[in-house]
Amino acid sequence: MGSIKRVEEESEKIYRVLYNELSKANNIAILSCGNSKGLAQHLFTILKIAKTNMSVFFLDADYAYNILLPYIGEEIDVAILFTDTKSSKCLFRIYQSLLLSGIKTIALVHRILSEEERNIIKRYDEYITVVEIDRDIYRISILHANLRLGLALSKGSSARIERIARELEVASIVEELSKRYYREINELERCRTILYTKSLQSVGEELSEMGFNSIELPLMKNIDTIQKPVLMIYTTVEEHIVNELLMEFMRKGISKEDILSIRINTDPFTAPIYGHILLLLYSYK
Repeated sequence: MGSIKRVEEESEKIYRVLYNELSKANNIAILSCGNSKGLAQHLFTILKIAKTNMSVFFLDADYAYNILLPYIGEEIDVAILFTDTKSSKCLFRIYQSLLLSGIKTIALVHRILSEEERNIIKRYDEYITVVEIDRDIYRISILHANLRLGLALSKGSSARIERIARELEVASIVEELSKRYYREINELERCRTILYTKSLQSVGEELSEMGFNSIELPLMKNIDTIQKPVLMIYTTVEEHIVNELLMEFMRKGISKEDILSIRINTDPFTAPIYGHILLLLYSYK
């Protein structure tokens, strides 16, 4: 699968840029535009575990650009910026705020920059390092790079981070996932609702960009509004949330025949990568 090789190449590029800055930084701001909070949350959690003495926070960029950053800019060593494909206005606003504050920034963006965006970046390239990533592998490449970064920063101090090292060989698990979830991959298109747990937020955001009705669990809306058939994608450690919902489904008359499940039995740090591989298999089937 050629896209997996591209993931590894993009991941290497992202990792090197991040490590070069974050290995010598103490105060990190992680900012997200649009549907990219899953990536921000993933990096935030890994940094907090890999390097416990590092000060890290993440915020919605549209909230932070004029409410917070102007007042704390001097305290930030590096800002990491994530985005989706539809948030160019948010990018412009946060670029301007970061530049005015003189904050060193790494912007991880889709490889669809407009000429206007490129011109802005060129004027301020001493502050902004832009890493362009192919649209179809944007999230999975960043997730993979986040894990590599965690391993490098922890230097053996985190047993949990060290345990996931063997799961970074993503090419080795593609065939297994393809066989295990063959039915779910082929029936994904007919699912009218996709429910996902919090550790798979980036997968849910990708599904939303693909046009699916994806909703994060625990379910916040009225269960009567859920359209079937339903696909539930979750990790083993979050299975109790799914079991609670299944009982509610049964009471509301949603049968087992209307529910597909993808249960990912791995660490919640690596689980999103597995989820994104399944989406790549769906896209290229």
